Amino acid sequence: MAATDDDPALVANRARFWQARYETARVIVDRAIDRREVSAGTDPELALELLVAPLHFRKLLIRQPIDDSLVEHMVDTLLHGLVG
Repeated sequence: MAATDDDPALVANRARFWQARYETARVIVDRAIDRREVSAGTDPELALELLVAPLHFRKLLIRQPIDDSLVEHMVDTLLHGLVG
């Protein structure tokens, strides 16, 4: 991934990919704010990054399994941290 900065087409594709995910996260977080499940100032991009980073680390770097209970625990922990 670090080498893709050398290729403008790959840089543009990566930017489009993540922009689409950030837009989806924004809708999800805005709805959670409306339901008072998370604080009004919650940053949708940061929330997505806080969720994706541990999955990336676990799967790609330490090659450990990801199961439903882990995902539930991660989401619960993330939501707990986002509630003000």
